[in-house]
Amino acid sequence: MMEESHLQRSVDSGRGRSRGRGVIRVREPRGPPPSRPDGTPEQDGNRSLTGGMQHPAGVHGISSADAQLRITDGRGRGRHFRQWGYQPNRDLSRSISQSVEHLEQDAVDWRRPNASRPYQRGRSHSQSRATMKNQDQSLNLNYLKGLQKTNASEVQKTLVKFIPQLGELLTPGMDMDEEMVTILCLSLGHACTTKSSEEWKKVLIMIRSSTFFRRYLPTSLAKVGCLSSIEQMSGGLLEMLHSSLLLGHAVFTALPQASATEVSLLLTSAESVLRSLKAVGEPIPSETISLARDLSEKLVTALFQMRKGRQQNMYKSKLPPDNFRHLSVVPSTEDLQYNTKSFLRKNVEEGCYPDAETYLDVQFRLLREDLVQPLREGIRELQNNERQRQQSMYVYKNVQITYCDITKVGRVHNVQFETCSLRHVCWDSSKRLIFGNLVSLSQDEFKSAIFGIVAERDTSKLKEGKVTIKFFPDALQELSRMHLTRAVFLMVESPSFFEAYRYVLEGLQETRSESLPFKSYIVDCSTDIRPPLYLAQHQELDFSPLLGNKSLPLSKTMVKALDSATWPSEEKLCLDSSQMKALQAALTQEIALIQGPPGTGKTYVGLKIAKILLEESLNRNLIPMLIVCYTNHALDQFLEGILKFCKDGLVRIGSRSESEDLKKCMLSVLRRSITGYRNDVYNKAVNDLQHLDKGLDSIERNLMNLNKKVFAFSTLQEFILSHQQIQIIEMNRMFNTCCFSDWLGLGSNSLWFMPPHGIDSVLTWCEVDDGHDEFLQRSEGTFEAIPLLEIPRSFPDLHNETVQVLDEEEVLQNEETADHYFEDSIAKLQDFSEIPGTCYQQVKFEKNTRRVAEMVRVALKKANPLTLREEYSVWNIWQMSYFDRWRLYSAWLTRFKDNLLQRRSMLEQRVEETAAVIKTCNEERDLFILRGAKVIGMTTTGAAKHRNLLQQIKPRIIIVEEAAEILEAHVFTALNSECQHLILIGDHQQLRPNPMVYELAKRYHLDLSLFERMLKNNIPYVTLSTQHRMRPEIATLIVPHIYKQLNNHPSVSKFENIKGLTTNLFFVEHEEPEEGVEDTRSHNNPHEARFVVEFCRYLLIQGYGPTQVTILTTYTGQLLALKKLMQRDFFKGVRVCVVDKYQGEENDIVLLSLVRSNKENCTGFLKISNRICVALSRAKKGFYAIGNAKLLASAPIWAGILDGLRMQNCLKPSLPLQCQIHRSRAMISKGSDFEQVAPDGGCSLPCDTRLECGHVCTLCCHPFDRNHKRYRCYKPCQIIHESCGHACPKVCYVDCDVCTVMVDKTIPNCGHVQTMQCYFDPNLFKCQEYVQRILPCGHEKQLLCYQNTFPICSSVKCLQVETPYLCEKYVHCEIQVDATLPCGHQQNVKCYQKNCREVCKWPCEQRLPCGHTCDKKCEQTCVVDCAVMVDATLPCGHQQNVKCYQKNCREVCKWPCEHHLPCGHACDKECGQTCVVDCAVMVDATLPCGHKQEVMCYQKNSTDICEWPCERQLVCGHKCDKKCGQKCTEQCQHPINATLPCGHKENVLCFQQNNSEKCTSACEKLLPCGHICICKGKGKCKDKCSPYCFEVVDFTLPCGHQMELKCFMSQLKNNCPRPCSRILSCGHQCTLRCRQPCTNLCRIQKEVMLTCGHQKEIKCFEEGLPLKCFRPCMRLQKPCGHPCLKICHDECGDCTVEVTRIMPNCGHLQTMSCHQELELFDCKEEVVATLPCNHQKIKLCHEMSDHLSPCDEINCIVATSVASAPVIINSEMQNGKEQGRSCEPL
Repeated sequence: MMEESHLQRSVDSGRGRSRGRGVIRVREPRGPPPSRPDGTPEQDGNRSLTGGMQHPAGVHGISSADAQLRITDGRGRGRHFRQWGYQPNRDLSRSISQSVEHLEQDAVDWRRPNASRPYQRGRSHSQSRATMKNQDQSLNLNYLKGLQKTNASEVQKTLVKFIPQLGELLTPGMDMDEEMVTILCLSLGHACTTKSSEEWKKVLIMIRSSTFFRRYLPTSLAKVGCLSSIEQMSGGLLEMLHSSLLLGHAVFTALPQASATEVSLLLTSAESVLRSLKAVGEPIPSETISLARDLSEKLVTALFQMRKGRQQNMYKSKLPPDNFRHLSVVPSTEDLQYNTKSFLRKNVEEGCYPDAETYLDVQFRLLREDLVQPLREGIRELQNNERQRQQSMYVYKNVQITYCDITKVGRVHNVQFETCSLRHVCWDSSKRLIFGNLVSLSQDEFKSAIFGIVAERDTSKLKEGKVTIKFFPDALQELSRMHLTRAVFLMVESPSFFEAYRYVLEGLQETRSESLPFKSYIVDCSTDIRPPLYLAQHQELDFSPLLGNKSLPLSKTMVKALDSATWPSEEKLCLDSSQMKALQAALTQEIALIQGPPGTGKTYVGLKIAKILLEESLNRNLIPMLIVCYTNHALDQFLEGILKFCKDGLVRIGSRSESEDLKKCMLSVLRRSITGYRNDVYNKAVNDLQHLDKGLDSIERNLMNLNKKVFAFSTLQEFILSHQQIQIIEMNRMFNTCCFSDWLGLGSNSLWFMPPHGIDSVLTWCEVDDGHDEFLQRSEGTFEAIPLLEIPRSFPDLHNETVQVLDEEEVLQNEETADHYFEDSIAKLQDFSEIPGTCYQQVKFEKNTRRVAEMVRVALKKANPLTLREEYSVWNIWQMSYFDRWRLYSAWLTRFKDNLLQRRSMLEQRVEETAAVIKTCNEERDLFILRGAKVIGMTTTGAAKHRNLLQQIKPRIIIVEEAAEILEAHVFTALNSECQHLILIGDHQQLRPNPMVYELAKRYHLDLSLFERMLKNNIPYVTLSTQHRMRPEIATLIVPHIYKQLNNHPSVSKFENIKGLTTNLFFVEHEEPEEGVEDTRSHNNPHEARFVVEFCRYLLIQGYGPTQVTILTTYTGQLLALKKLMQRDFFKGVRVCVVDKYQGEENDIVLLSLVRSNKENCTGFLKISNRICVALSRAKKGFYAIGNAKLLASAPIWAGILDGLRMQNCLKPSLPLQCQIHRSRAMISKGSDFEQVAPDGGCSLPCDTRLECGHVCTLCCHPFDRNHKRYRCYKPCQIIHESCGHACPKVCYVDCDVCTVMVDKTIPNCGHVQTMQCYFDPNLFKCQEYVQRILPCGHEKQLLCYQNTFPICSSVKCLQVETPYLCEKYVHCEIQVDATLPCGHQQNVKCYQKNCREVCKWPCEQRLPCGHTCDKKCEQTCVVDCAVMVDATLPCGHQQNVKCYQKNCREVCKWPCEHHLPCGHACDKECGQTCVVDCAVMVDATLPCGHKQEVMCYQKNSTDICEWPCERQLVCGHKCDKKCGQKCTEQCQHPINATLPCGHKENVLCFQQNNSEKCTSACEKLLPCGHICICKGKGKCKDKCSPYCFEVVDFTLPCGHQMELKCFMSQLKNNCPRPCSRILSCGHQCTLRCRQPCTNLCRIQKEVMLTCGHQKEIKCFEEGLPLKCFRPCMRLQKPCGHPCLKICHDECGDCTVEVTRIMPNCGHLQTMSCHQELELFDCKEEVVATLPCNHQKIKLCHEMSDHLSPCDEINCIVATSVASAPVIINSEMQNGKEQGRSCEPL
């Protein structure tokens, strides 16, 4: 480097100051560069350097076809050149752009007056010029020409001698002409043909930094590379090109890193010259081509290493703040805060990662941020009351946690949420609260939050607002400190599906850098692809599965995998050339990339690969093979293809399969077939879970009743000091009963255990708002007079050692007074139950049980627990006051509560451990199934969820379909350390991965798949080049705009044209504006929606099926608009979806709505080439799009597509239709035009086709139903009924049936003439003529004739209703009469109501008990409460106007209360309300603690509210940190450093110094089996070790096989899942599992030839047994010739073919078996027979005889029997045989 710098300064010193017109001037652009419509800066191809040539177009990264070169001399004149055929090298584009910067900087440097020059160190300008003048005489242009004729070594020596003069020539002070550039290039290139000396390397260093090499030589090559120059000097150009490549090669060899930028610019110009020479047909020497190729390869490697070094330096300079393995996968409260900034680094797009740890860190942090950020943004908008843009984040209000439950997944909570705002949600199809999704609950607007996942989704419960949530451990700790019955939360649901993130993130954390699969490719981006590891042992592959002939010998099907010459031909494998290359790459590379453009057969090739690899995996024991796809549809499609050649051993994981063929392969179905796999461990865990559930339920009940019930002494005994226990036990023994409740003043004998200072104290400090204070005031004097020691002599004195004896009369008086007190006061207020553990022992009290819980609550609230020191100071608990007794009880209760919480925590931990055991057992069952599988298929989400299973199965071969759509982390976590073969199939130019956060996709490249990243890093891949889907004109939409080349298979040129249109490809342009969709960021376009729907209707009318047409759109808003316009019945079966959901699918006809049309020229994501590719490549036969072409043309990719459509004349504002029948054409520009131009799908001309009925079709020209088989003629029917002669009144298409013409007929029974339908029998007609009838009441009434015989209604219910003819078979008299009702009132009523009191409208005359008259009607029931307003004196003494029934009710008094509270303040309630107990007037008071404070009046004697700092000192010596009014903590919160009982030193709080559960040191415990506990060193010492050892142990089974099992599952070691290796007597291998006893019944399938000639597939053990053929019989019956319908092994017997024959007697057609005889067959046709009474009767034809039974009609007037009457048969039946017709059927 020092030599290089010295030479640089030396060269600079020999150059003088530039002057004259040769000065290079740089024209800087004004303002920022122009931008393209997509927002990226537009590269200007016309920027130039004054005095020199502009750089090649590839320098600026623009298309070579549009790049112009501008050369300007010193006077500003310029010449323009167009560079043809130039395509910049992708790998060199970045380095070339840097070269431009260097060139422009050089130009600026030379313009500076004092700029440094080469070789100028220590010398003046004049000396430099003198030296140059003397030396120019020896090194000039002619001298250089002469040097070209000498050998290369001499040229090197000569130029080394003239280094100063050479420096002046290479970096002149003025412009260098073309001749000088050419001579220097030829001379220097000639010198480079020999080995370089050390001196010559110094010259090369000088050449690299010269303007000749950096500017003039590349520019000159680009200039002469134009076609006009090539035609003039093609010979000299080849020599100059070869010399420039030699010079570039020599410079790059000497300075590979420093000269990479300059050499890349030279190589780019040289490549453009090579392409131009090739274009004009000039022969190019192979040496020149190989030299260019060699230099390009070396340059690519050098640039790659430079990028790698820069990236490593960048990553090393930006280290993460913490280890990503220590981060929580579950979001925390801090993650939800808007000011949280996560540490993120970009995903490496090109180049490699510094190391594996960095790779894992980058992937983990980006994926976790993609999970957290949408939730964070949604909560921020929720907090700021902004309109929520995060549409997928759902919010639930008024959420409450109702109760806890124990399931097999552990502890879950049932949550209730409000459903008022969710009535529109269809829970059956909604994606709300799906299983495994993340929810967050908060009570303080998410300043703090708890997290959980949806554990169960029951749609019936969701409709009621109920869901089951499993909270995370941290959340459970928070919930344990809450009062859940009163807690109300706000709940949000994460927009991201948590399960898909959770297991991938955990997989990234668990992956170790040293065991990273395919590290050399994924991290180091190595391009040296090795064969799969399993090919190293055996390099031959068996191609018999692909050749389709298993009978071929192995010598013809076995090929050498790495020798392509031995492979079968493309024709034999049914592949094209590109598919053949893909197959070779997939089978011979351990990581293979196959790019499949649309329609090229990615799935077809993938199935070929899977077929041959499946055979190899079976032979090499590499099963199972794993298939991973992005979508369920693609997975089903791929597995259905595998199912054709893999009948058994296929397992499909996941529940969203829609394939019926794969139902039997579902893992959930296969689980049911595994019986007896549940072991003792599983059963014990299930039983333990049930016991734990009961224990937790008991604890929860006790915790809920802490402040509601009084617990029994037996329950609290262990928490009471020993000397206090003895006092209670002795007292219980003395009285032979439990005195615990009496001690608290709650029992029936509480009087005998009163405190020394009186009985009333229990009610003065524990007051409840129940009005009992008035009683205390009245009885205060009474109880003060009762001496404390005046107790019965049967009880000992509990307070003194002496006992006084009272007179019997005094004792009785005291007992009576005490009983009266307890009956009216304590028993009235208290009704408690003692709780012995979990069984409640009811204590009998007589009144007011509703007050119990409130009494205990108030008592415990006011009685602060005694401290431990105060407890020890209490020696006689019976001498304590009631207040102190409750304080002591509260202290016991506190310890009891702590014990309950500790037990609950322990049981909860055991629940989780037991649930983990159950989960492990279930995983072992699934593992047993999967280990026996040949192929496993799952989606990427399923692979993430079942990652633990995959890591244990360790598939060696993995095929990933749709790999370009999958996030890299998802693919990576599906791999395992033993994977030997990875095949990625996809297309990165279609849809890419879709992260939740757009910023992460664009700024951090999170949307870069592993597939695309490997392609960008030059890892070898194969592109399928022949498409089999689209007709050629549709394929032009993506070629060459998206794909450079895509060949069409001959079959796509044979598609039929689309009916009803003149073209198979069309784009309808318009400028109708779009619309925004409310509350979303989506858009819709009503004009396009109407057009597409009508166009779809038109295509369906042409005869296409609904499944042949698909409607695609680019926005969800447009999707909803389309579905609203499409009638469900007509468009049923037509697929409508957005483009992103249609990846990988195809259809015959595709209609595309592009939506966007606005004045802002905003195309949205329509400019993204990936989505464009998918949208334009789904159609097979016809593709039609509608959109704003003017707007789309602003995007570069659309500009080329639209130009191609214009060239095909397929881009117009109107769609050309063509009638299939008349061949007329019409233009359609909007949706309404279809109705006008082609109302019935053809044209506007009438059809005028003559129908079979004789009428003419009234439709317009219609291409459907051309034979009019389904057409309905609505013209009047022209048929005449033969029986009556009437014309049919119906429309033509309706069957005539019976005559419905209205005619007059005489009713036989009454003789009236009635109008009825012609076919109707008058005997059955109800006569509608009115007749007079005298009713029993004497009145006449007009009735219908058929009602003449109806009886009079006598129903009481009917008589109470005024509606006439309420009963259908009875008559009411409706005449109004004056009648005396049963009540005595006279009233005008209807005749039938005269005995009904309920119709009386007179006022009621009854008097109420109060004396007032009832205000109801006579018919109504009298009132109970009199509502008459009266002035009354209420019980309180106030007068008030109230309702009569309220005059003795004090509660209605509205006067102000006149009472004064005990404190002296007036009550502020109304008289009718209960007086307040707690006076709320603010007063200044001195609290019992001595502090002064403003408090409410009722609080002045309370110490609980004192806000002064506490001055007490704790037992440990530290000062209490609470307030004076608060209870001093027994757990000192002062931080100290202490040695815990476990032996570790930790910084803990003072009260935790004896608690090992607070130890955070690493766990080092050993289980009884000798293994480390479940935490495996990662857990903490405080964590309780699981009793189950999860260490994976290799067991050698009794059969000799080895098996990996969890240590606690060792009892399963007898269940060997391996295939049995024993050989049966038949020579076949046993097909059972190793653990199953072998049987001699070989079940291998084989085909045998039966005696009947059929082949049958049987099991091996059935060979030799009598076999029955169950195929259809092929024999013909005799003599009829019908085929036999039985199976082959049955005798044919009689022919049972169903035939239709004409009955000989009646002429009916009857279906019967062929062998049946006509004479013996009974005709089953139903016929109508007419009886002598003219009634008709239905009979079977064979039942007809000469006589019929009597008529069954009820009203038949023929009274005599007609059994002997002749039968009158229908005339049609009589003449049926003669007329060739059957009888009239029913």
